[in-house]
Amino acid sequence: MKGKIRMYRKYFYISWLCLLIFGVSHMAQAKLKIYYMPTGKWERNLWRMDINGANKELVLESPVPLDDPKLSPDGKQILFTLPPWLKGELMVINLDGTGLRKLLADPPRPVNMDGEWSPDGKWIVYQAYDPDLRPSTQLYVTDAQGLNSFQIAADIEANMYFPFWFPDSKRIGFMVGKRGTKLHWVDADPNAKAKEMNHRFFAYLIRWSPNGKRMIVRGSIEEEGIEGLFLGDAPARKLVRLNDEANIGGARWLPDNKHIVGTSGIEQHDDVVDVAVVNVDTQEVQHLTDDGQSIFVFWHDAALAVETVGKLSTSWGAIKRQVTDDKK
Repeated sequence: MKGKIRMYRKYFYISWLCLLIFGVSHMAQAKLKIYYMPTGKWERNLWRMDINGANKELVLESPVPLDDPKLSPDGKQILFTLPPWLKGELMVINLDGTGLRKLLADPPRPVNMDGEWSPDGKWIVYQAYDPDLRPSTQLYVTDAQGLNSFQIAADIEANMYFPFWFPDSKRIGFMVGKRGTKLHWVDADPNAKAKEMNHRFFAYLIRWSPNGKRMIVRGSIEEEGIEGLFLGDAPARKLVRLNDEANIGGARWLPDNKHIVGTSGIEQHDDVVDVAVVNVDTQEVQHLTDDGQSIFVFWHDAALAVETVGKLSTSWGAIKRQVTDDKK
């Protein structure tokens, strides 16, 4: 009899644990926001909505154009580039519209762009351009305050583009050359030598899934091959091209490691563009906007504490301990 009671108790606690995990997952999902901008020559208005496309609201009316905006990992600041006719300079503004400033205290070259936050939020990699120097486009890293910059992959005597961080915030990937762009990586260190990652793949963008197990890659399998958006194992193995409808621009992974969000139609140069979510396994596409003039910029997931703080987390820990005790 006691054995049956312990068994029922075990299943009871397991059921509650599953329900709690399900509830936490949905609570976190409810807090996830998709940020987007209406298309125009130089966008200034930033909007956001729920992951299902509901509750659209204006978040920021910027005093300057927001070219290529990137949200900091803590969700507080936006890194962006002033358009070329405004010098092409990296800028930072708080999400609430305050604190507009230049990022770099002492820019290494006249034009600076394509900034990317490191996953830990401590560093920013960016392109620096000078038409009077060869190679004209080089890569630099600065701290998040923009006070200390250093050049990376200085051993490469060619133009470098599209920098991106590895999940460990210690390595940086980038492309070399304009046509048939080859993928390289280098440690985020001024003395490190660059290495070529893959001789067969020519990429313009790589994004790791949050768990670091999969990638989405934009480019072509062979030089001058058919370009598209590919899904593969990390790092860039077993690549499979997604169908044309799933070929969204500016694609980024969502926290569930199963979906990506981006702009539909933009890579096909369509006149109608919308924010869309793609299931990378089924390639099903869900449009979150239907106005034909919205482009995805970034998403933010408000953190839900799962440490031993508060009643929710304490209950979760207690249930797991009870299940463990019943197994003894």
